[in-house]
Amino acid sequence: MIITREDNRAMNLINFTDTAKKLGVHRATLYRLIKREPTFPQKRNPFGGQRSYFILEEVDQWIDEAMSEKA
Repeated sequence: MIITREDNRAMNLINFTDTAKKLGVHRATLYRLIKREPTFPQKRNPFGGQRSYFILEEVDQWIDEAMSEKA
C-alpha cells in the first residue's frame, strides 16, 4: 500500500502480519520486539481504526542496522 506524505513523497506501508513474516517471527514476537526494542520503527495508524502499519523503508533500514551490528 502506498500513501503520500505531506511533502508529496510516497511511502510504502506494510501491515502488521506482513511485517512479522518479513522478519520471520510470530506476531506475538513482533509485539514483544516493539515493546522492548526502542530502535524498532513505530507502528502507524494512518487510516484510523484498529489496523496498524509500518513504513516499509523504516523496517528495511532497521533490519540492515540489526544485521550490521551482528557482523
